[in-house]
Amino acid sequence: MKPEAAQFLMNNLGVMGFMFFMFVYGVKMDPSLLKKSGKMHVSVGLASIIVPTAIVFVLALCLRKYMDKDLATISSMGILAGYIGTTAFPVLFCILKELNLVNSDVGRLALSTALIGDALGIFGVLAFEAGKQGEIKSENSLWFMISAVAVGILLFCCIRPTMMWISKKTPEGQEVDQSFVTAIILGVFVMAFITDMFGITIVNGSFWLGLVTPDGPRLGATMVQKTKTIMNEFLMPFSFIMVGQYFDFFALRASDWKTLQPLFLLILTGYSTKFFITWLAAMYWRMPFRDGLTLSLMMSLRGQCELIMLVHFMDKRVSKFQSNFYIEFSSIITFSTQKLIK
Repeated sequence: MKPEAAQFLMNNLGVMGFMFFMFVYGVKMDPSLLKKSGKMHVSVGLASIIVPTAIVFVLALCLRKYMDKDLATISSMGILAGYIGTTAFPVLFCILKELNLVNSDVGRLALSTALIGDALGIFGVLAFEAGKQGEIKSENSLWFMISAVAVGILLFCCIRPTMMWISKKTPEGQEVDQSFVTAIILGVFVMAFITDMFGITIVNGSFWLGLVTPDGPRLGATMVQKTKTIMNEFLMPFSFIMVGQYFDFFALRASDWKTLQPLFLLILTGYSTKFFITWLAAMYWRMPFRDGLTLSLMMSLRGQCELIMLVHFMDKRVSKFQSNFYIEFSSIITFSTQKLIK
């Protein structure tokens, strides 16, 4: 096999790994929990997301003239601020499960808070992509939003009822018919193709399909069981190899510190603000000191979603060494945070 063909195959397998990762954790998410969230969950969640995002975005506007031209666009600054301010549910669930903290009181609060963040993050991603489309031609933003609405109607008016019908059709205690399982797995690829064609990014399609798949002992549990092994043991290693190829540690040495300095200030300000705002919001609700500290550390965790962001930034031609710097800095913070939580 030629090197170009091998590279093409490996990259596509890597993208598939991220697609199924987002699908599986989309299935595990329960959007109905948003209705059950109390005032404490909502206030802590909104404070830990909106305040850091707003501060980072305002600071980015002030430092705009010192940034790389691709990163200095309004849409790029907005998505960077949003990613720093938001803690993704899939990442948090994965790490807390590894640390055996999913069923703890603080862990459940952190997951509820992350779920609120993801609900806001969906609209943030759509706004970012619409802004990117509008930079090329203003009419593109309108068509992008029309396409997003069409995908939403397809998901909630057609696919969701079908998923519920499959779940009800399956007798309790029995496995879902294999033809339905195969159709849903193929549906991951179809939704990824549709969203990528409309410019909504390829992983959003699989994630949204996971969201409309009912969680539980029937359909949801079956889909997680059928896809988790192939995702973890086969596809995800290719995803990490693909991301590793994007990394260039030597690019940081060759880069000018004056160009990196604005990004360093944005990341440091964003993480610090998120940590202290979350802590203050928890203390306002009279949460114990140690639990509030643990919650603030949990909300600073980063993982696969940030790796997906790196690849997406590369596709959008944001400066390579600035994207690498963001991921490397986030990885250091996540590693240190996990040690502190332990």
